[in-house]
Amino acid sequence: MLQVKVAITIYVENSFLRKKILKLLKQLIAAKKISPPDWLSDNMLYANVHGSELYGCNIDSSDKDIYGVCLPPKSTLFPHTTGWINGFTAPESFEQWQQHHVDQYDFQVFNITKFLRLALDGNPSVTECLFAPQDCVLHRTASFQLILDAKQEFLTLKSVPRFRGYMLSQLHKIKTKVPEGKRLESFNKWGYDLKFASHTIRLGYYCEQILQDRWIDLRRDAEMIKRIKLGQLSLLEVENLAQTILKRIEKKLVSTTLPTKPNEQKIKQLLINIIECHYGSIGGLIKISESEDAKKLAEIRSILWK
Repeated sequence: MLQVKVAITIYVENSFLRKKILKLLKQLIAAKKISPPDWLSDNMLYANVHGSELYGCNIDSSDKDIYGVCLPPKSTLFPHTTGWINGFTAPESFEQWQQHHVDQYDFQVFNITKFLRLALDGNPSVTECLFAPQDCVLHRTASFQLILDAKQEFLTLKSVPRFRGYMLSQLHKIKTKVPEGKRLESFNKWGYDLKFASHTIRLGYYCEQILQDRWIDLRRDAEMIKRIKLGQLSLLEVENLAQTILKRIEKKLVSTTLPTKPNEQKIKQLLINIIECHYGSIGGLIKISESEDAKKLAEIRSILWK
C-alpha cells in the first residue's frame, strides 16, 4: 500500500511539471520552430535539463540542454501488428528526435527502448539523466518512476570503461582540439580548453562514485568543476588531478563490489510494465515470463492506471 501512495503522490506532483515541458514543446511546434513527430509531445515519459545546470556548475547563458524519453505509438514498437512482414517492407521506426539552438534550447528525445539500451551499456550522458536532481526534472510520469527507482541497476562494471573512456577522450582534447567562437578566446587566454578540462575531471569523479558507492551525486564536486571552468587551475594542475583520479579508479577497481553487468531481464520487465501502463496488455505480442515481483508491480499498476 505504501508503494501505491508514493506513486500516486508522484503522479499528482508532476501535473505541474508535465504542463511545463509539454506546453513549451507545443508552443515551439505551433510557432514552427521545431518539427518532432506529431505524437511526441503527448507521449513524453520523462524530461530533464542536462549540461552545466545538471552538474551544478553553470556560469554562463549557454543553450539549455533538454534530454527526454518518450513512448512511441504501439504500431512503432510492434510493427508486425500493422501487417509489416520482415524482408518485404521497411517497418516504421523511431529511435530519437533532436533539434538544436531553438530559443536557447537544445532538444534530444529518445525512444524508451533506445534510452534503456544505452543505459544498460553504461552510456554516461544517458546514465546521468537517471540521477538528475529534482530541480532539473521537467517531466516524469508515474510509470517512468519505475525506471528511476531501479537506477542503481544500471551502474555496473560495464559503466566504468564508458565513463573512464569518455574522461580520457576529453583529457586528450584539452590541448589537441582547438575550439571555435567564445571558447577559442578562452583557449587563447588560458592555453587549454576549460570545457574539456571540466568534463575530464567531472567524469573521473563520477567514475569513482560508481565504483565506491554504486551511485552518482552529479553535484558533489560542483565547486571544483566551477573553478576549472573559470580558469582557476593551471593546465598542469588539471592534468595532475586527472592522473590522481585515474590512479584512484584503478585501486577502486580491485576492491569494488559492483556486479559485472546489469540485470537485463529485470529492466525488460520494467519496460513491459511501462508499455502496458499506457497501451494495455502486450502478452499476445511478446513472450513474457512474470516473476513474483513483476506480478506485484502489475497489481500496483492496475490500481494506478485503470
